[in-house]
Amino acid sequence: MLLGLLLIGNAINLLILTVGGPSGKPPIHGRTSNGDTTTADPLAQGMILTAIVITMGIAAFVACPDLPLIPVEHGRGISDDPETPGSRN
Repeated sequence: MLLGLLLIGNAINLLILTVGGPSGKPPIHGRTSNGDTTTADPLAQGMILTAIVITMGIAAFVACPDLPLIPVEHGRGISDDPETPGSRN
């Protein structure tokens, strides 16, 4: 599931990049730069960066449900912590 989620995230990033159009065109439909610039569109770059951050956050959220919040394996609980004052150890 995690691999599929990452693949879909990368596909969305490529989609945003191709929809942004070639470099040098302003992001407003119908306007042209007359070849004055060859820089990439910053709007598409910002959207891709945002999509990468959202994909990584969702991937971390999907990968973490197996991690326990409080370690209670092998009969060891919070009261058995040796660094806690007044513990049994």
